[in-house]
Amino acid sequence: MQAIRHVLIPTDFSETAEAAIDVAIGFAAKFDASMTLLHVYTLPMVAYGDITVFPVVDLETAARSAIDGVLARVRARYPKTEAVVRQGPPAETIVEVARERGCDLIVIGTHGRRGMSHLFLGSVAERVVRSSHVPVLTVRAR
Repeated sequence: MQAIRHVLIPTDFSETAEAAIDVAIGFAAKFDASMTLLHVYTLPMVAYGDITVFPVVDLETAARSAIDGVLARVRARYPKTEAVVRQGPPAETIVEVARERGCDLIVIGTHGRRGMSHLFLGSVAERVVRSSHVPVLTVRAR
């Protein structure tokens, strides 16, 4: 197995994301690697009559606040951790951040949808697996 120096953990603050964080800490500790927590948010469109508004500031502030809470908990267990918040399409942004930060591994939670639910909702984790330039480890909730 090649050495892992930097692990990316995308989080949507779900139970599956927490499970992925636990697994990532194990990998990072084994290789003394650094970790980056990543939250990607998308802009909902809010229409007021003929005007479409994107409430960017509130979303970014809320995302930053949420990831700072996760970061504090993770750093208590594994100090070599940073956090990043980005806006954009989730799968593409995850792969882009992995490339920018020189990550060797992405550890991502998956909800394990099947059948019609998967067909209609798709899977961010699946799109990351298909488009990533580095190995991706998918983790299901406990």
